[in-house]
Amino acid sequence: MARMSYAEQLTHPKWQRRRLEVLDRAGFRCERCLDDETTLHVHHKTYRKGALAWEYEDHELVVLCEDCHTDEHRGPSIDGLAALVAGCLEKAARDDRWVREQRRLYFENVDPDFERRRVDMLAALDARFPR
Repeated sequence: MARMSYAEQLTHPKWQRRRLEVLDRAGFRCERCLDDETTLHVHHKTYRKGALAWEYEDHELVVLCEDCHTDEHRGPSIDGLAALVAGCLEKAARDDRWVREQRRLYFENVDPDFERRRVDMLAALDARFPR
Protein backbone atom coordinates (compact mmCIF):
# COMPACT_ATOMS: atom_id res chain seq x y z
CA MET A 1 0.00 0.00 0.00
CA ALA A 2 1.27 3.45 -0.89
CA ARG A 3 2.12 5.82 1.95
CA MET A 4 -0.75 8.20 2.73
CA SER A 5 -0.16 11.94 2.58
CA TYR A 6 -0.78 13.92 5.76
CA ALA A 7 -3.94 15.40 4.22
CA GLU A 8 -5.21 11.87 3.47
CA GLN A 9 -4.45 10.79 7.04
CA LEU A 10 -6.59 13.61 8.41
CA THR A 11 -9.62 12.29 6.51
CA HIS A 12 -9.04 8.68 7.60
CA PRO A 13 -11.65 7.18 10.00
CA LYS A 14 -8.91 6.23 12.51
CA TRP A 15 -7.85 9.89 12.76
CA GLN A 16 -11.46 11.04 13.03
CA ARG A 17 -12.00 8.64 15.96
CA ARG A 18 -8.72 9.67 17.63
CA ARG A 19 -9.58 13.35 17.13
CA LEU A 20 -12.95 12.88 18.86
CA GLU A 21 -11.24 11.12 21.79
CA VAL A 22 -8.87 14.06 22.24
CA LEU A 23 -11.67 16.63 21.89
CA ASP A 24 -13.72 14.74 24.47
CA ARG A 25 -10.75 14.59 26.86
CA ALA A 26 -10.48 18.40 26.63
CA GLY A 27 -14.21 18.87 27.16
CA PHE A 28 -14.58 20.27 23.62
CA ARG A 29 -12.72 23.46 24.68
CA CYS A 30 -9.48 25.05 23.61
CA GLU A 31 -6.89 23.89 26.14
CA ARG A 32 -5.10 27.24 25.90
CA CYS A 33 -7.82 29.92 26.09
CA LEU A 34 -10.82 27.72 27.07
CA ASP A 35 -12.86 28.88 24.05
CA ASP A 36 -15.72 26.51 23.31
CA GLU A 37 -17.50 28.58 20.67
CA THR A 38 -15.17 28.50 17.65
CA THR A 39 -13.77 25.72 15.48
CA LEU A 40 -11.43 23.41 17.38
CA HIS A 41 -8.31 21.73 16.01
CA VAL A 42 -6.33 18.82 17.42
CA HIS A 43 -2.71 19.94 17.17
CA HIS A 44 0.28 17.58 17.11
CA LYS A 45 2.87 19.14 19.46
CA THR A 46 5.65 17.25 17.68
CA TYR A 47 5.91 14.98 14.69
CA ARG A 48 7.54 11.54 14.75
CA LYS A 49 9.02 10.24 11.52
CA GLY A 50 6.88 7.42 10.14
CA ALA A 51 4.03 7.83 12.66
CA LEU A 52 0.51 8.16 11.32
CA ALA A 53 -1.64 11.02 12.59
CA TRP A 54 -3.69 8.75 14.89
CA GLU A 55 -0.66 6.95 16.40
CA TYR A 56 0.25 9.77 18.80
CA GLU A 57 -0.15 9.56 22.60
CA ASP A 58 -2.47 11.91 24.49
CA HIS A 59 0.43 14.03 25.78
CA GLU A 60 1.51 14.67 22.16
CA LEU A 61 -1.87 16.13 21.14
CA VAL A 62 -3.57 19.31 22.29
CA VAL A 63 -6.95 20.85 21.47
CA LEU A 64 -6.67 24.43 20.21
CA CYS A 65 -9.22 26.88 18.85
CA GLU A 66 -8.56 28.32 15.41
CA ASP A 67 -6.83 31.45 16.75
CA CYS A 68 -4.60 29.57 19.22
CA HIS A 69 -3.74 27.01 16.53
CA THR A 70 -2.70 29.82 14.19
CA ASP A 71 -0.67 31.39 17.01
CA GLU A 72 0.99 28.04 17.67
CA HIS A 73 2.27 27.93 14.10
CA ARG A 74 3.26 31.57 13.61
CA GLY A 75 3.59 32.99 17.13
CA PRO A 76 0.99 34.73 19.30
CA SER A 77 -0.73 37.96 18.32
CA ILE A 78 -1.70 40.62 20.86
CA ASP A 79 -5.32 39.44 20.57
CA GLY A 80 -4.22 35.85 21.09
CA LEU A 81 -2.26 36.76 24.23
CA ALA A 82 -5.21 38.81 25.51
CA ALA A 83 -7.55 35.85 24.95
CA LEU A 84 -5.12 33.56 26.77
CA VAL A 85 -4.91 35.88 29.77
CA ALA A 86 -8.70 36.37 29.79
CA GLY A 87 -9.23 32.59 29.66
CA CYS A 88 -6.82 32.02 32.54
CA LEU A 89 -8.49 34.73 34.63
CA GLU A 90 -11.94 33.28 33.89
CA LYS A 91 -10.78 29.80 34.92
CA ALA A 92 -9.19 31.14 38.12
CA ALA A 93 -12.41 32.98 39.03
CA ARG A 94 -14.48 29.84 38.36
CA ASP A 95 -12.12 27.73 40.45
CA ASP A 96 -12.19 30.30 43.27
CA ARG A 97 -16.00 30.37 43.30
CA TRP A 98 -16.07 26.57 43.37
CA VAL A 99 -13.60 26.38 46.28
CA ARG A 100 -15.53 29.00 48.26
CA GLU A 101 -18.81 27.14 47.67
CA GLN A 102 -17.29 23.78 48.68
CA ARG A 103 -15.83 25.34 51.84
CA ARG A 104 -19.21 26.89 52.72
CA LEU A 105 -21.04 23.61 52.17
CA TYR A 106 -18.46 21.70 54.21
CA PHE A 107 -18.70 24.01 57.19
CA GLU A 108 -22.50 24.18 56.99
CA ASN A 109 -22.67 20.39 57.24
CA VAL A 110 -19.76 19.71 59.58
CA ASP A 111 -19.85 22.76 61.84
CA PRO A 112 -23.09 24.74 61.54
CA ASP A 113 -21.82 27.27 64.14
CA PHE A 114 -18.65 27.98 62.19
CA GLU A 115 -19.89 31.17 60.51
CA ARG A 116 -21.11 32.64 63.82
CA ARG A 117 -17.80 31.80 65.51
CA ARG A 118 -15.84 33.21 62.54
CA VAL A 119 -17.74 36.52 62.73
CA ASP A 120 -17.25 36.65 66.54
CA MET A 121 -13.52 35.98 66.14
CA LEU A 122 -13.14 38.72 63.50
CA ALA A 123 -15.05 41.16 65.73
CA ALA A 124 -12.78 40.30 68.67
CA LEU A 125 -9.69 40.84 66.54
CA ASP A 126 -11.03 44.18 65.27
CA ALA A 127 -11.74 45.25 68.87
CA ARG A 128 -8.24 44.23 70.05
CA PHE A 129 -6.36 45.53 67.01
CA PRO A 130 -8.26 48.52 65.59
CA ARG A 131 -7.42 49.47 62.03
